[in-house]
Amino acid sequence: MRRWLRISVPFLAVLLLASALLSGGVAAKKRHKPLKVSCEQLYAEIDKTGAQLQAQYNAMGYTIGTPDPAFPTDPPRDGFLSGQACKKQGKRIRIGVGYMNDIHSEGEPPFPAETNPAIREYFWTWNQTVTRTKKGKLRSTIASIRCEKYSYEGSPGDPQGTQTLPC
Repeated sequence: MRRWLRISVPFLAVLLLASALLSGGVAAKKRHKPLKVSCEQLYAEIDKTGAQLQAQYNAMGYTIGTPDPAFPTDPPRDGFLSGQACKKQGKRIRIGVGYMNDIHSEGEPPFPAETNPAIREYFWTWNQTVTRTKKGKLRSTIASIRCEKYSYEGSPGDPQGTQTLPC
């Protein structure tokens, strides 16, 4: 009887320890479940980046998001927009595209350092990746910023003879 007791006590201790570890492992997996990034969160990050870029370029002399001097009560027709795409790259990664433009209106100062008076519009695009870390925080990364400038005849709503040039 004592022999059986000597074998069963360590066996029960090992069994209880293994049970505790297994139940703790399952609970740990539930706590560390990957957190998703939604398209709304991606768009919010692109909007934030767009506002920062708009302020940065306006500080250099551009007029992104300002009203047309000919129609000061109308909402601005140039500025930044986002949400052009929301591509899923995994449970915690989303990639999107943001863009902003500056249209040269009558009465506005010329574009900063632009030597070609025919340039009527600048257009910037960027790719942005938003990830969620294992601790649940959002991390935003801009992959690239591209710029093009346009010259055309007519109005911005009905351009004719458009020429696209690199910045």
